[in-house]
Amino acid sequence: MSEYKVRIEVILEGNNKKLESLIKAIKPDNVNVPENISIEEEVHKDKAIIVVNGIVKEPKDVLRIRNTVDDLLEHLILSHRVIETVKDN
Repeated sequence: MSEYKVRIEVILEGNNKKLESLIKAIKPDNVNVPENISIEEEVHKDKAIIVVNGIVKEPKDVLRIRNTVDDLLEHLILSHRVIETVKDN
């Protein structure tokens, strides 16, 4: 069977300090990712880039990558809400 590489980038723009807080908040969740998937994060001048790399060897790998990105986005949204709530109080 063929092997495919998948790269998905999530780009966030905004206040550098908030972006760094978001990245720190999701980092613990990025440790136990499924096999053949990696997550990299970096913050540069009011822009955060989160890259999800995956290798697809069989159809279920596509679902694993999709679920990983879905979890990542859910954690980003939750972390953003928490940061905004703390900021407002």
